[in-house]
Amino acid sequence: MYAHAQMGPKEIYYMERFSDSTFVDIIEVKVADWLAFMHHGGGPMPEAEALRRTPYAYLFSEHGNRPTRTLRLFSLFPNPESEVELRADSLRTGKQRKRAWNYAQYPITGITQEQAMAYCAWRTRNYADRMMNGRDSGYSVIYDLPTPDEFDMLLSPVDSLKGGCPTFNYNCLPCQAKAHASVRPGKEPVPSDSYLPDSVGLYQLHGNVAEMTSIPGIAMGGSYQDPARECAPGRKQPYTKPEPWLGFRCVARVKAR
Repeated sequence: MYAHAQMGPKEIYYMERFSDSTFVDIIEVKVADWLAFMHHGGGPMPEAEALRRTPYAYLFSEHGNRPTRTLRLFSLFPNPESEVELRADSLRTGKQRKRAWNYAQYPITGITQEQAMAYCAWRTRNYADRMMNGRDSGYSVIYDLPTPDEFDMLLSPVDSLKGGCPTFNYNCLPCQAKAHASVRPGKEPVPSDSYLPDSVGLYQLHGNVAEMTSIPGIAMGGSYQDPARECAPGRKQPYTKPEPWLGFRCVARVKAR
């Protein structure tokens, strides 16, 4: 579905290299990834108040309840076709299953920075268990949140609409035509792989949801509710609690043993 890094450890899929030893996720961490984390890794439920303000809240309220049906999702870990259980009454018809699958592609929000770090740690363990299978490769791969400086390196004003669109995407043709129109705040995010990638190969680094950094309380990249200028390099979005406009993506740091 997505490209993968062509250099370094070949097992680091769905990421792009941006320094000699660091890769970054092509897309934001998705609802599907978080459901897999909960189902297979004992991950926590997103915060209820923020989650209620998302269109996919029902996927979590029905997670693990009985009677259930199994929904197969595309997630990075523990495998590309992870399965989770949702209430049967939300998956009775093909239309309901398609709706649930589509919402699972949205960026996960409503979580704390500590919970995002817990996901990074689980992904690190899962990488070692699944990819290396007991072999010593001579290097380790640690998943983490990007530092503000790393995030700033990835943001580029070339990819913006210079204040014209909350998606901050030159490749969105309808937005191009309105590049100088006044910005109207968005109402909710869109799937993590929407629109087209930037020149680095990353989807929605600008806009959609603001993304946590390694510094608690500091997010970058702007969100669907922000004007494009808030998505620009050097701009930060402070936060004090989980929010429906706040998500994250991981970086992978490769270190020699």
